[in-house]
Amino acid sequence: MRKIAVIIPYFQREAGILGRALASVFAQTIADAEIRILVIDDASPFDPVKEIEAAPTPPAHIKVEILRRENGGPGAARNTGFAAAAQFADLIAMLDSDDTWRPSHLKRAVDALEAGADVYFSDHSNAKGEPHLPATQFQRRIVDEPAIEPTIVPFVRTCPGKLMAECAAREYLAHTSSIVYRAAKLGGVRMSTALRSAGEDHLFFMDLCLASDLVVFSSESEVALGDDGVNIYVNAF
Repeated sequence: MRKIAVIIPYFQREAGILGRALASVFAQTIADAEIRILVIDDASPFDPVKEIEAAPTPPAHIKVEILRRENGGPGAARNTGFAAAAQFADLIAMLDSDDTWRPSHLKRAVDALEAGADVYFSDHSNAKGEPHLPATQFQRRIVDEPAIEPTIVPFVRTCPGKLMAECAAREYLAHTSSIVYRAAKLGGVRMSTALRSAGEDHLFFMDLCLASDLVVFSSESEVALGDDGVNIYVNAF
């Protein structure tokens, strides 16, 4: 059975936010997998234990664990999760504590990765429900007029890793909450801890792409971003 780690960096100041994220993982349609959710408590002022206790009961194949560390910012928190995940996981997924997945997210990612890719990501929608990719040059260059490999699973397209890195260098494409990747090949990639406010996730995605032969992506929005918690991504704008 495939093993999937879900890395959730946690630093929030109010109740209810993490519970929504956890519920969206519990609702994933993929069942033939062992899923371990690693909540990385980055010295949050609101303890994640209360959030986990208040969340719905997870299915039998999903476990939730807390890893605690001194405050170091989102990049450092994710790196703590990556190091732990590399010890057991086949695939590593990321989810911010104020975001949610649509039920098909992990199933679509697993299907795409098992077809031969190293990294998967999907489009994401902001708090107003507006998808991100349609407004990008990437949409016009790769999606609307694809000159690359054909779809390998429904709604998913492929792109060579170096070409995806080039596209990502031009504009922001993959929100961390939408990224899933192979641990065996990419489990050693880490985020910069020098960039605490924003940007470490963008560089991390480019590093993943540069180390990959093939990247796959869904032009369907599989991730909904929240805006009611401590959200460095939104605040950076």
